[in-house]
Amino acid sequence: MKNVLQTSVLLLFLCFNFSILSQDLTPKKISKYTTSVKKALDNGKYKYCTSSCDVIVEIKGDLYTEYYPNEEFIKANIKWVTKDEYKLIITAIEKKGLPFNVGTIMTTKIIRTKGNTHYYESHLDGLTWSGKFIKTLEK
Repeated sequence: MKNVLQTSVLLLFLCFNFSILSQDLTPKKISKYTTSVKKALDNGKYKYCTSSCDVIVEIKGDLYTEYYPNEEFIKANIKWVTKDEYKLIITAIEKKGLPFNVGTIMTTKIIRTKGNTHYYESHLDGLTWSGKFIKTLEK
């Protein structure tokens, strides 16, 4: 009886060790934002029109850049919250007359898509406006 008990304890101990060793115990980085969602805007180039000019927007992974005439630009990190909503965290500004600084967070929601046109609504510091991105064919 003593042998059976020792063998049972040994088998239980080995099973427990194998189950622990087979688990991936590496800490997982938990993001505040969802990174694996299907995004309304793919990587690529888009344009939108302001009152004075056309603005080129380029999305590459988590980087968002707006290009203006006269070599002006705004750079931001883009963090997708859902497939239709993202937050931009401004990281660099080389444009005059803007009412915000590096570190400002803007929220945008794609409210409708028709072909290559994506209609959006943006929120920044209590202000709300809408517009549209048009995906360009160039990469």
